[in-house]
Amino acid sequence: MVTQTMSKLRSELKSLKEDAATFSSLRAMFAQRCDEYVTQLDQLQRQLSSAEEEKKTLNSLLRMAIQQKLALTQVCFVGVTFSCLEVKFSNLCVHHGKEIYMSEEA
Repeated sequence: MVTQTMSKLRSELKSLKEDAATFSSLRAMFAQRCDEYVTQLDQLQRQLSSAEEEKKTLNSLLRMAIQQKLALTQVCFVGVTFSCLEVKFSNLCVHHGKEIYMSEEA
């Protein structure tokens, strides 16, 4: 009976050691994968920050382009000659966004 109990305990001990080795191996794999995810997350956060900065720059450029387009659209209207950002209408001259009144000879 003692021999049978000892054999059973040895078998159980062997099984527990195998489980411990498996657990240790899985824990190491999990730790490695977590480190990889942290590295990947850092990289993605840097990319996101860079993309947000690029978005701000592009929005700023778009706003400037729209403002320039609006300025040109407001200057160009029917009956006005347009030449190198200079618009003449009767004795009014708009040059680079500034109104200048000119004499009739101009």
